[in-house]
Amino acid sequence: MRKPVEKDHPRRVQEAEIAIGERVQGRRNQLGMSQGELRKILGVSFQQIQKYEKGGNRISSGRLLQLAAGLECNVTDLLGGGVKGSTRSSPFSSYAASKEGVAIINAMQKIASPAVRRRIIELAETLSGSMTP
Repeated sequence: MRKPVEKDHPRRVQEAEIAIGERVQGRRNQLGMSQGELRKILGVSFQQIQKYEKGGNRISSGRLLQLAAGLECNVTDLLGGGVKGSTRSSPFSSYAASKEGVAIINAMQKIASPAVRRRIIELAETLSGSMTP
C-alpha cells in the first residue's frame, strides 16, 4: 500500500511562487516597464501584479503565457529551474530582480573591458567589507 503524500497547506506561499515572482519583477524592470504598464497589458489590478511579484498569488498556466508575452520572453525564463537549475528564491535572485540589481547588471554589461569590470567588482567588495581572495 502506498504511503499518503503529505501536502503543504494550500494557502501557504511556496518558494517556487516567490522565485517566479522575482523573475517576473526582474524582467519587468529589465524592460523599464512599470507595474501599471504590465497591469494594463494583462487586464488585472495593480494589486494583482504586486501579489504575483511577491509570490502571494499563484500564477496559472494561462496567466504565465500572458506574462511571458507581455514581458517579451519565454515562459521558461519566468519558470527558471530547468534540468539542474533551482526554482527557489535566493538573496541573489531577489537582488537581481530589483531595479538596483537590473541597473548594475545592465551597466556592467556595457563595459567592454574585463579589467575595468574587475576593478569595479574589487571596489564594490572593498566598500562592502567582504573582500574575497
